[in-house]
Amino acid sequence: MRFKLSSFSRVLWVATAIALGWSGGEIPAQTSVYYKNFVRHAEGDFCYHLPPVASFTAFLNNDLSKILLENAPRWTPGEPNIAGNGTFAVELGNFNDPPLTAGDSVFMRFTCNEAGQQGVLADSVTGIPWFVFPTTLHLSAANLPNPPQGVLLEINPNNERVISWAPQPGKTFSVYRREVSDTLWNGKSRMLYTRLAENLTGNSFTDPTTAAERHGYIVFAKSGNFYSSHSPEAVDYPYPPRGLEAAVAYANPFKVALTWQAPAGQANLLYRVYRADSPGTPIGPAYLQGATPELFYLDSLVAQGATYYYRLTAVNSLGLESEPSEEISVTVEIFANGQPDLSVLFISRSPRYNRFDIVYDPPGYNPHPRPGTEDDPHYPTSGEMMAYTANIRNIGGGTVEGFTADWYVDGVLAQTETFGQLFPRQRAYSLFQKPWSAPPALIKCELQPLNPITEVALQNNALQIRSNALSFRFHAEQNILDLFAAHLNPMGSYSFEDWAQVQIKQMNDFFAEAVYPITPGGVPEAVFLDTLLYYENGALPPGGTHAPDALLWDGQWGFTGDPGAINYFQNIVLGQQNGMDWALLHELGHQIGLIDLYVLDVQQSEFQVIEPRTGQTPPLTPIAWDVLYYCSRSNYLMHSNFQNGFSDHSAGGLLRNLSKRRGYYGDYLADIPADNTFRVKRPDGTALRDAEIWIYQQQDNIIPAAPKFRGMTDSQGYYTFPHLTDTLYHGGMAVANPFSSIHSPAPQVVGTNAVLFVRAAKGDSVGYRFWDICDFNVAYWAGNHASASYELTVSAWFNTPPTGVDGTGNSLPKTFELFQNYPNPFNPVTEIRYQLPVAARVQLTVYNILGQKVRTLIEESRPAGVYSLPWDGRDDSGEPAGSGIYLLKMEASGGGARLVQARKMVLLR
Repeated sequence: MRFKLSSFSRVLWVATAIALGWSGGEIPAQTSVYYKNFVRHAEGDFCYHLPPVASFTAFLNNDLSKILLENAPRWTPGEPNIAGNGTFAVELGNFNDPPLTAGDSVFMRFTCNEAGQQGVLADSVTGIPWFVFPTTLHLSAANLPNPPQGVLLEINPNNERVISWAPQPGKTFSVYRREVSDTLWNGKSRMLYTRLAENLTGNSFTDPTTAAERHGYIVFAKSGNFYSSHSPEAVDYPYPPRGLEAAVAYANPFKVALTWQAPAGQANLLYRVYRADSPGTPIGPAYLQGATPELFYLDSLVAQGATYYYRLTAVNSLGLESEPSEEISVTVEIFANGQPDLSVLFISRSPRYNRFDIVYDPPGYNPHPRPGTEDDPHYPTSGEMMAYTANIRNIGGGTVEGFTADWYVDGVLAQTETFGQLFPRQRAYSLFQKPWSAPPALIKCELQPLNPITEVALQNNALQIRSNALSFRFHAEQNILDLFAAHLNPMGSYSFEDWAQVQIKQMNDFFAEAVYPITPGGVPEAVFLDTLLYYENGALPPGGTHAPDALLWDGQWGFTGDPGAINYFQNIVLGQQNGMDWALLHELGHQIGLIDLYVLDVQQSEFQVIEPRTGQTPPLTPIAWDVLYYCSRSNYLMHSNFQNGFSDHSAGGLLRNLSKRRGYYGDYLADIPADNTFRVKRPDGTALRDAEIWIYQQQDNIIPAAPKFRGMTDSQGYYTFPHLTDTLYHGGMAVANPFSSIHSPAPQVVGTNAVLFVRAAKGDSVGYRFWDICDFNVAYWAGNHASASYELTVSAWFNTPPTGVDGTGNSLPKTFELFQNYPNPFNPVTEIRYQLPVAARVQLTVYNILGQKVRTLIEESRPAGVYSLPWDGRDDSGEPAGSGIYLLKMEASGGGARLVQARKMVLLR
């Protein structure tokens, strides 16, 4: 999505807070000088990229010894320094020692790695306050070195910081450092970086400082005259501990167990435990409860009924302490379920590879990999070592004094790992490695307590996945986690993760149960829950999948904790449906590429066919509400009967795409036999010989008035779809199959043009029948690639004697009408349709928004009837028209009547 610049931001200035009595010179404390400008790519378009793809470096007086980056703090509320809207800005007041002064020159080097472009903006501070109109930095193509990667910081035996990075032959490097203790008047870190070294040719640097101060380090690469954008920052202090959990582990006497995870990539840390009696209490020596090198802590100095608030910090070998962790509270009381419960929550597989990144051109048609990704790997290579990590948790209320994690491959024990205590709510992780192989293997992790114990549930002690299964990533907000922690799930435990595994198992069962002639062994597909992420309430997107998009997983879904979701899960899923979320399985079907089959339903409002013998809509009776037709596979998961599993059509699509990682959606609809013949039958089974056949095709869910094919059945009642449409369909055009359109030989991937309406007429009788794409796809998957034959029974018959019609068999329109073009917006072709009730002189003209003529489409006399023609987005000279709004004007006169009508069209290049 492109962001618009507000009219306010068209005039930007450096905002200056004026201190009383200040007459210029250096900036006094708390005075903001926020310098903001525009940035455009070399091609002229605004740069909408965000960090780390886009980055800048600000410095004064052409001196690179002190710099600010896009992470420099703002002193006033507002958007980020690089906001993705074509602007960039920096608070110049962050410069210090020396500070910004009137007469200084300001330089900002902006880099867009996506475009491979860079530019430098220079300006002069004419005075303070500094009022300056914004300017635009135009980037230029540059031979940019890559930002240094793999930046590591280690402490050597002398307590010196050693910074290293991945080598880049032929490049030189600069290393910068910031002091975390260098803070502003508002307590924020200044984020001012000072150069420690430049022109380094190796890939490491030793900072001789041994001070017990916290620092952050970045590295730049240089090639010729071009600098890279900065590396990720490496710090010499630990990050806060993650995943802090608290629970009552023992009673008589009571003990509270705290468990957590080490900061990512950091080891050999000491953890300090702080406890307070009220929330939000700052950490300090008075609240220090203890310290431990372990990833758990038992607090025995607790009183029954009291509530405590805990926070943790991590301390490294330099004595540097992290920021505190998130706060967690616990009330000291006997847990409602005092028995332990070992659970394999999920098994993660790595390394991960992107699924297909698919684009459609035009939208909904012609799916193909995004340019530049065609050669990306989607699977590991044969023999590549794969890691399977079991995420284990004691979800019960009692402590497990020890257990083993046993790993099996195809039922054979391959590895055993022994663990010690696991307190309530504590997590543990077991790693198993196996080379990637074909055929796939069944990987199982099973937990066994070292001593006999009574657990809440036993089914969750083991979890099995298939090594090449499609991966799901789930996201859950806290309210959902709390709900499932208090309600029994179908596995017999109290855990959202266990409940999720029940849904995954049901989906795998549906694969196995999808036994049809085209899938005699079921669908040999499998899915598994690879990752589950946890969120505060309100953090997930409210719509769509409720999850941020990611290419590393084949599908994902988010579970929000809003009141509507809680009501649904508590009363519907856990109540009426005995713990099964059938609608979730439907949504997960989309995640692995299956379309909504209810898209193939037809409503009265979408039906525009006119019976030529009456000039009226065919007298079809709705099945329910305003529905004229339900998809032929309506009684299955991807339509509306979620408990019936996959139809033969969905199963065939899954089998067809078995070798593909997901990302493709509905592409299997393109599998249609080259030649298609059907025999028309009456309800009594007799063939409808020598009958008139008109066939209409749905487009964008609308079944229009113009037929696509017209012909006759033969003496045996057979009709073969031609490869040339009737002239009433876009003037006649060659088509590959019955579902080809002006947009593509293949159907729209969602299925919005995948229904046919068949009209059969003989004598005084006219019959009608809807027919969707499912039969055609299934015929193709049954091996009928070159040709297929079908039996089509027409059941809805009406006594409709022939009446006066025009020369083509169409009923005559009653009014002049210019219909809205389709598609709209469009690129590059759109269809224009109009109708004339009498012979008339008609002119169709395209104008731009300024009223200038762009193209005359027709200017001639035509008989009464319904017409359509395309506009290819070109002007009268054959040149492509630019993106924008155009007006289509129709002028028609005949039979004493005249019409002037206009429609708005949007062309998007």
